[in-house]
Amino acid sequence: MPKPSLPHIISTPALSAEQRVWRLYRNACRTALDHSRYRSQWQKDRVQIRERFEANKDLTDPDMLEKLVGMGEEEVRLKQHPLNTRHPKAPYGTKWQRNMQLPPQALWLTADEEVWFKDTLFYTQNPRKPTFYRRVLRFVGLSGY
Repeated sequence: MPKPSLPHIISTPALSAEQRVWRLYRNACRTALDHSRYRSQWQKDRVQIRERFEANKDLTDPDMLEKLVGMGEEEVRLKQHPLNTRHPKAPYGTKWQRNMQLPPQALWLTADEEVWFKDTLFYTQNPRKPTFYRRVLRFVGLSGY
């Protein structure tokens, strides 16, 4: 489902230079958070972003400031994650963490499933190729059958 494009409530030219820089900083940090799997990595990325902003904090030339903010906005736009995180109750919000690792027990078969798998494998398949089935059973961890 495509993401809705949100209308701009306040147009960008109406913002002051300081407001645009703060928005750029917040958006850059949020984009870095969307790409980070762990908070510790995001904190390192955030420090690097902060250093880039601190390097130009004494800039007073409006044309150069406009150019740098425009370049920064374009960089953030290009680095946006295709599945960015949103507040869980927001429209199209993400309630669960992305890219979660499955616990190992999620892939285990119950006793009933093991019996079903063994019966299905041996009685409904071609009995002429038992080595293939033994390999499958060994692969899924049921080598005793």
